[in-house]
Amino acid sequence: MVKRAKQQVTEPTTDTRRSDRIKGRTVTDQASSTNATAAASVKSTTSSRPIRQASRKKSPQKTATSKSDRPRRNVTTARSTPAASNTPHKRKRKSTSVVNPANQPAGGTNIERRTSKKVKFVLIDPTTSESSTSSRNADLNQPYTATVQESQVASSVVIQETTIPQVTTTIIPAMKSSKKRLTAAEDSELLTGSTSSRRSRKRAVEEDYKLLKPKRRKGDTFTVPIPTRSQQIGQVYVIGSNEFSQCGMEGIENSKKLEYIKTLEEFKIVDVSAGSLHNAALTVDGKIVTWGINDHGTLGRFTETPRSAEAKAILEAGNYNIIDEGKPAYAEGLDNVSIVKVVCGGNATFAISDQGHLYATGTFKGKDGIIGFSYDKRIEQPIFTRYSSFENLTIVDIAVGVDHALALTTEGDVYAWGSNEAYRLGKKLSERRSLKPLVPFNLGLKHIVRLYAGSYHNFAIDDNDKVWVFGFNNMGQCGLDTSKQAIIPPERHSFLNKIGIKVEEFAAGEHHTLARMQNGQVYSFGRSDYGQLGLGNSVLPTKGSKARISTPTVIPSLSSIKSIGTGDHFSMAVDAVNKIYAWGFGEYFVLGNRKEEEVTSPFRMPDLNELEGKDIVRISCGSAHVLFLIVATDGEAMDVDTNN
Repeated sequence: MVKRAKQQVTEPTTDTRRSDRIKGRTVTDQASSTNATAAASVKSTTSSRPIRQASRKKSPQKTATSKSDRPRRNVTTARSTPAASNTPHKRKRKSTSVVNPANQPAGGTNIERRTSKKVKFVLIDPTTSESSTSSRNADLNQPYTATVQESQVASSVVIQETTIPQVTTTIIPAMKSSKKRLTAAEDSELLTGSTSSRRSRKRAVEEDYKLLKPKRRKGDTFTVPIPTRSQQIGQVYVIGSNEFSQCGMEGIENSKKLEYIKTLEEFKIVDVSAGSLHNAALTVDGKIVTWGINDHGTLGRFTETPRSAEAKAILEAGNYNIIDEGKPAYAEGLDNVSIVKVVCGGNATFAISDQGHLYATGTFKGKDGIIGFSYDKRIEQPIFTRYSSFENLTIVDIAVGVDHALALTTEGDVYAWGSNEAYRLGKKLSERRSLKPLVPFNLGLKHIVRLYAGSYHNFAIDDNDKVWVFGFNNMGQCGLDTSKQAIIPPERHSFLNKIGIKVEEFAAGEHHTLARMQNGQVYSFGRSDYGQLGLGNSVLPTKGSKARISTPTVIPSLSSIKSIGTGDHFSMAVDAVNKIYAWGFGEYFVLGNRKEEEVTSPFRMPDLNELEGKDIVRISCGSAHVLFLIVATDGEAMDVDTNN
């Protein structure tokens, strides 16, 4: 077994298409270089709160380039290094310090291996960032972009292709151990990632897929039923950014007030889900309609002729139509499948059938770009395909973050998989096993009934109404003290489980969370740089302090709330009489007050006269847009005045 150098874990960089979303952001990001003969150390300065510019400048390139003239969308990501935290996490396992000798021989890398009993894990508090670039030339500004950097070792050997460098390995004897020690040849082979070792690791992963079987405990009859599809047909309204046709409209950059999506008239919609920059709607007959950005196959259909051989083969074999991404259309790959739930994430979309089968399209992304859905294929899935690792399980719920997912089985078990940067999956994994989380693993929770996922943190509620939490907590978004920058493994919430009020629903953004209680109150916690907690001007950043609250706090101006939602840095709520309240970061007019400014306390959204006598049954927030599903109060489909 190869021992590892000291590792540093930070929050991942946000998707390139979601970067640069705040105009006038001032960024300071510095990292010290490492000496060739020593292990790396990370230093980074913190950035100040971004300064908003008074005027909004249009990008000349954007106004001069039509949609048809846009370059092909090969999204690449530039990473930066966030500042380091002072919170060490000790681990009782042997580690390896790897040293590159000053006089390295020309024929290869000389690696000296020492063993010790302790490994220090340092979580880095990301407060600095720099912009990422996208070939799509997006004019989206983001108030906060976090990144990841690891300690690099000068003698590290990275294999990109089949070429394998010569490695000379010297083993320095350590204390006696009963474990079998690797030979020099075995150690060298594992370090360089030779063909045989890669094959053995692949076989191990393939075996892991076969191990996903129901874990029914003896005498345990607990069961979570497969959800049923609503038969209440509604109309879909939208507000916010239309930069990439998220609003399903042509000819407008932003929807400044609540607008009815006319292009969905031909579909009978019963549920909606908003992803970062795309959307999905569920029809009354169990089909999925998608629209928005399709850079990574998130729409589950073809919107242009693909470049990859794999995608071309799928297109030709299925004889699928190519339909513009901004026009709502049926997703492919779900013939003879009846879907009961659809959920959008950052770069992927998931669906559950009435048989409890899980389907997915798109991809997961990590710090190195696309990582795909499987261990050995880093590709984008262009249409919906059944998730093979869950073939022996019945899935009843799914929660999706930016690049990770949680699945709930009928036995009440929770499986997690995807990118594990910032420990969002609730588990420690070494860098050498960075792709291992693509194999879903059981988190060990029992009798769970509901799941919720933010960008990098998660919540689960069990059959006793107890709240469990895990993932990144650098801004207190888990509702626990920030001295725990990552909650691993999942643990019971020390506050929400003791206040005597049941949590009905969570809404988790990028670094903040809302919790709707049984009595209609709303608690908020996490980051509040832009007023996204709704607690007023008293919770804004000051000199020398960060704007965050780790203890769940009641939003005093809200009551009788029946539904909540969170975008990246804004929040919304709907009360019992269907009034909409909004607060937080107001870029792209997403708050509905016709202004692009921050609002630190909830305000009632104006100009909603057309919703009188109608019921808001669903709210779903993307990065900078919001979907509302609205039905008539008698439960029948509404007649919408499309001229209004």
